[in-house]
Amino acid sequence: MNLDTVWDIESTEENLNAHPMGIAVMATFRIPSVAMKLITRRFGMDGKMPPMSNAQVAERYGLPVNIVNTLIGASLDTIAGAGLDNTNE
Repeated sequence: MNLDTVWDIESTEENLNAHPMGIAVMATFRIPSVAMKLITRRFGMDGKMPPMSNAQVAERYGLPVNIVNTLIGASLDTIAGAGLDNTNE
């Protein structure tokens, strides 16, 4: 999964619209709140700042980059995997 293109949003207005939808989706899948915060900052979904790299997010919150990579990757895999699961039909 290419994290750089998951939410490739340029406009601040689009970011503000994406934020509540993104939070609702992540809450549906019970993504931990810390991962939701990292994802929101990573993709700039709150409209406060432009999207950041995983390394920039790690530096901002004082976390190791591998922890940020793991939390974001696992959370997005959970969401993507649920959307692709056809076994319940």
